Parts: sequence; C-alpha cells; structure tokens
Amino acid sequence: MRALAFAAATALAAVVLTSAPAAWRPAAAQAAPPQARYQLGGEAYAGQPFLLAIVVEGLAEQPQPTAPAITVPGATITPMGVELRAAPTVIINGQRIDQGSGTWVLRYRMDVARGGTYTLPEVKVAQAGSQVVVASARLRVADLPATKDMALEVLFPGRPIYVGETVPVDIAWLLRRDPQDQTLSVPLLSLEDVFAISVPPPVNPRQVLAFPAGGRDLTLGYTQDQVERDGVSYERFTFRVLATPLRPGTVAIPPATVVARLQTGMGRDAFGFPAARTELFRASDQARTLEVRPLPETGKPASFGGAVGASFSIGVRASRSVVQLGEPVELEIAIRSDQRLDGVGLPPLDAPGMLPRSQFVVPADAPVGELAEDGLTKIFRVAVQVVGADATAVPALAFSYFDPVRSTYQTIHSEPIALSVKGGAVVGAAQVVGGRPSSTSRAAGGGDGGGAEPDELALVGVELALSPPGGAGAPLSRGVLWTLVALLYLAPL
Repeated sequence: MRALAFAAATALAAVVLTSAPAAWRPAAAQAAPPQARYQLGGEAYAGQPFLLAIVVEGLAEQPQPTAPAITVPGATITPMGVELRAAPTVIINGQRIDQGSGTWVLRYRMDVARGGTYTLPEVKVAQAGSQVVVASARLRVADLPATKDMALEVLFPGRPIYVGETVPVDIAWLLRRDPQDQTLSVPLLSLEDVFAISVPPPVNPRQVLAFPAGGRDLTLGYTQDQVERDGVSYERFTFRVLATPLRPGTVAIPPATVVARLQTGMGRDAFGFPAARTELFRASDQARTLEVRPLPETGKPASFGGAVGASFSIGVRASRSVVQLGEPVELEIAIRSDQRLDGVGLPPLDAPGMLPRSQFVVPADAPVGELAEDGLTKIFRVAVQVVGADATAVPALAFSYFDPVRSTYQTIHSEPIALSVKGGAVVGAAQVVGGRPSSTSRAAGGGDGGGAEPDELALVGVELALSPPGGAGAPLSRGVLWTLVALLYLAPL
C-alpha cells in the first residue's frame, strides 16, 4: 500500500525548446507501458465532497477508456466523467514532435461522513481489450471542528407521507458570520431511486446556490430572514425542494452537512495589510427516518389517476356544441392544483363516472398531458366520437385524488357541457369513401322516384333537396296539371 499524494489536475501546456541533447529520443518515452494512479484534486475532509481521480498515461486517444466502479466502505463515490488531457508538443530545429498520446483523467466525487484512513481498492481501467492496473492506496480524510456560529437543518413534514405525494422539504442554513468556500451536502438530493426531486423556480434569480445531487448539481433559490435559537440571533437562508417518494417503506436519510470557512480573527497579509483569518468549520444535521405509506386499495375510485394532494380542480371545454352523429369532438381537460402535477394522469375516459360507452367512443391510448411552465396546471386534449343519438351533453367528468391529510380519497366533477346531436349514419372511413349507399340512405333521400341514383357515390349526412324529404320523388298527376293551366288562363294580365 502506498500513501495517496495530493495534486491538482491541470492541463499540460505546450513546451517549446530551442535545443536538446542529440541523444534525446521522444520515442523512448512513448515506448513506456501505460501507467495509472489515484490522485486527489484537493484536500479531503469528512462531510465535504472532494475530487478523486484516476490518472492514466500511455493509452491511445481513441476509444475512451471505461471508468471502473470504486467501492470503499463508509464512502459514497460517484463517477463524474472522463477527460483527455493533450500531450505536450516539443519543437526541435523547427520540427514538431508530439510527446505520447496524452493523459486520461477519470474523475469521481467522494464523500465520507467521518474522518480517518480509507483504503482505495485496486481497480483496472479498460480500453479496447487492454487493461491498466491502478494499485490500491491509503487515503487520509481529516475531521473538521464544529462551531456555534453555523448550523444546518433539513425540515420534513411532521407526519407520514404517501407514495406519489409531493411534499416541500426545506434546507435551513443558519449563520452568525459570513461564510467563504462553502460546500453543502444533502444526501436526500442524491436518493434518485427513492425520491423524485424537483426544484421550484427561485423567487429572486440572483439568490441561488448550487447543491451536489448525485452526478449533477441542483441550483436552488433561497429566502433570507432572521431567527433566534437559544437566545442567539442567526441569519437564516432557506432553500426549498419538492420531494415525491417513489415507493413505500421506511427510508433512512443520512445527515446533511455543510463545510465553510468562517472568520476567526484578524491578521496581516504578505504585504502587511490587515486581513481576516479564516478556518474551515463543519455543521451537521441529524440523521432522519421517513415513513412512506402505500396508497390504500380500499375505497379507491375508478376515476383515480394517481393524483395525491389536498387541492385539485377540473375544467372541461369542448371544441363545439353541435355535432353530427358519428363525428368527433375535441375535449380539453384541465387539471389544476397548488402543487406540481408532473406525475398526474387521467383515468380511463370510459370508466364509471366518465363518458358513457353507449354515447361516446374514446381512444384506446391514454392522452398525454401538457404541463404548464409553473407545473401547477396540466392540460389533456383528446378527440372522442359521438355515437349515441340520445347524447344531450358531455357529462360531468369525475376526477379523484387521495388526500394525505385526511387519508381518504376525494372526488370532484367538472361542469357538464350541453351538446346537440343531429341525426346521421355512424360510419367508418371505408363507408364514407367509395361505399355504396344503403337502402336506408336511399329511402331518406326521397324514395325510388325521379330516376336511379349512382351506385359509386354516397353522400352521408348531407341534405340537398329544397322540398321536405319524400316530397320531391313523385311526378304531378294529370288532373292537377290541367287545373294549374286553367288558373293561368283565368288570371288577369
């Protein structure tokens, strides 16, 4: 085992030489076998994520090597990407000579809760069938002192929560001195397989701070106020996220921590001017346990589509109120709430309490909702076919949700929309285009008088006669015709 050395990963600059020993040969350096080692990107402190890297020299520039998984007991290590650092270029007597194939840097973020010595395992970096061994190493992580000038709290609802319920979680950072070089670590934000985390838009876009969350960073807005704890006044910065549990069970959440430099006194800089002395301090929240309950199956309505919360509304609009039998009507269904609706869907539109199957035909696929920018409104657009001549309205649609405060299902309804359905044949596309008219259609069009109708064309639902149906089919009788002629002669000019 070898002690892990500290070094910052920096890009290699090109080197220009005016002369070099004649015996120097760049090929000798290129012939060296690939080598790999662990390397730190900064100081390692407990409770503060730090950069760990595997530096590999001597591999080809293509393809990209595979970053191996690193497992260390008591530590969380997350891959952060792979980067190629270009090799230096040497110019000798006007000739450009490339030095090797560059350096691959495989970056990881490492986080430990307690200080001590950690053993990094031996791993292998693979590239196109070849492997480079990274020898194991010991890593010393230091503990930081606590202080009463800083505190951190993660505030959950004071009750059990349910699967699918979106709850606000506040991260409160309390300070008595101005911080520098702060790093906040909130494990809740990295539990992506347990919670869906969303970030509300900041009240002030200039008041934001980045939090590490697994392999990404979340930019959270904050509000600022003053509070007192045990007679001590603090400046409080509150960051809010929205957490939605994905599965039931008891969830253990590790404590959140913050590391920051705080002023401890005054000194002088290298030029003799007064300067603040700072030291690194750490503050931690307590570990928490959260109970996530499943939604009850008893009493679940057919109109339940997965909505969990305390306040919802539903509104429906129709594209038109007068339709021909068999024609589609587009419905716009808007769901609104005081919380985000990312995971909310509609129940089957032909379920009990929705559109009667005897009057409407709905698409087989559920409509996909369009989420508003603020996430508080979701609009579903769907075309339904009117197939019942007795339909007089788009009925009130039911929308059910689970109220986690009352622990019961609630059902609300939209307002009905009056609908006028004109008679006509309910046909499919094959019958409308190139189909033969049925005997029923011919009878409605005026009987068999007035000549035969073309067989190749059917006009469905179109009224062309100027006289009432059935009145234009039979010719005038002989007596009626002579009576009309006599009346014309008797009429005065």
